[in-house]
Amino acid sequence: MPGTFTGKFGAIAYRFLIKLKVKRFSSGDEGLIECEKTVDVLGKVSLDQQPSFAQPVSIDRHVKKKTFFMSRLEARIKFEIERAAFTVGEHILVTGEIKNEHPTNPIKHVSLELRQHILYASGDAQRSDTRLITRLILGSVPPNETFPVHNSFQIPFDCYPSLCWNGSPVQVAYELLLTNTGCFEIGTALFIGNCGSSQNERRSIVYPESTCSSTTYYCVPPSELSFSPDPPPYSTFLKNEPMFVPIHMLKTPYRPFAPAYHMFHGPPKYHDQYYRGESSPPPERFLKIEEIE
Repeated sequence: MPGTFTGKFGAIAYRFLIKLKVKRFSSGDEGLIECEKTVDVLGKVSLDQQPSFAQPVSIDRHVKKKTFFMSRLEARIKFEIERAAFTVGEHILVTGEIKNEHPTNPIKHVSLELRQHILYASGDAQRSDTRLITRLILGSVPPNETFPVHNSFQIPFDCYPSLCWNGSPVQVAYELLLTNTGCFEIGTALFIGNCGSSQNERRSIVYPESTCSSTTYYCVPPSELSFSPDPPPYSTFLKNEPMFVPIHMLKTPYRPFAPAYHMFHGPPKYHDQYYRGESSPPPERFLKIEEIE
């Protein structure tokens, strides 16, 4: 059962309909009482539904662009991800490089984007909609230089999972793109679920440029560097000690489109009587506002 969804050209909504039949014993008359209530349904989508997305993805593309017979862009673009299936809240690690082969023009505003594509169908009529979920700006590539791509970003916890059921009037798909302003868009399809695979196996990419089998780096949040169990190995750096990759925690202004429950907690309330003593000063991160006469 797909979860509750609200889109530009359609929605998936649920409601409880309760019918109560009432009978009067004296006269034998019967009456019917109806009551309905709109509810939010959280659909369960497992990564096992699309096993083909569990394979590593590697893209190598040579991009050229001309305007009035003059070359504006020439670049060799490579990027890789460990797999194309993720659960909400996971971090996507993207590695690769952008080699600008143009002698004079830089490649500006290179970014990673996660987009949501929605297809609405009603009979023979169809409409489509595209939403930007998250964008991470990487930088620019000067002429005749190579820009390494080694970044990660998080899928929002309340991001709506992929919906690819046959016959469903609403289809939801995702795409990860490496792009820049108006010059190129190179992407791959992603499958996003909200519950993990039944096989809790860790996968890693073996890069051909790696020469040291013991070289690893860990992709974990900064708060978990000291106690992260069994991090996945990635051999891309010629360094004996593990290298920790910073994870970008982005606040996106775009609505992730799924009901969220018990995910966000407000700060504890400031209690004036509790913090009156000198031994227990109020926490620095909270501001006490007092009335001024």
